Amino acid sequence: MNPETRTSERSSAFRPGFELHPITARAAAATPGRWRDAVVVSAHAEGTIEVADMFDGRITRLWNYRDHSELLATGEPVAVHDQYGVLAAGDLRVSVRVAV
Repeated sequence: MNPETRTSERSSAFRPGFELHPITARAAAATPGRWRDAVVVSAHAEGTIEVADMFDGRITRLWNYRDHSELLATGEPVAVHDQYGVLAAGDLRVSVRVAV
């Protein structure tokens, strides 16, 4: 396998909703004013996570390739960084994308 293919495969693991790239995590942490507070409405085994904005109640459907249904309880407070696609719950940080 040529080096370009390996680089491409590694890069694809860091697409939104998959692995959280360390640089993305640092960028989100460095912009604390861009986080919005929310609560978990539901988390499903197929990776869908629904959150309600704490201020306006807007529901956002997010997706991550892993099952976080055991880690994210309904009503649990979380924070969402829309610019960098990060969901934070306690010490947990995951890459998310808006689900369709």
